[in-house]
Amino acid sequence: MEGLDEEWVVPYRELCEMQILMITQQLKKNDLNLFEKLAELPTKNEIPMELALKLIVLDRKRRNPMFIPLLIKSQSDISSKIRKSDFYVKVSKNTYLILFESGKSDSETLENILKFRFNNDIKIIEKL
Repeated sequence: MEGLDEEWVVPYRELCEMQILMITQQLKKNDLNLFEKLAELPTKNEIPMELALKLIVLDRKRRNPMFIPLLIKSQSDISSKIRKSDFYVKVSKNTYLILFESGKSDSETLENILKFRFNNDIKIIEKL
């Protein structure tokens, strides 16, 4: 994506750069073999709480945050309900922290999208 300066590309490039920076910092701190460490990285939307918290902190420093963190409760299988651009952490049995990729949407619009996707089987506990 280098060299592309169109407005829609910039947030995605910045997110990729931030994630690569975080991964390389974690690899430097760890004595594990590089390939072993890469194998442990999340390949789906579910991520560890530590990574979610780092993403939230880094994202809040941005002029235009990319995520809206929401704490939700739902009986549904969350992995099939969220978009590929979102991340989540299972906090307890039916409670999840979702890092909802906002794009240019406001939090009310995103809440309505979630309610639709979950067929109203969702309770938004808190916006972080």
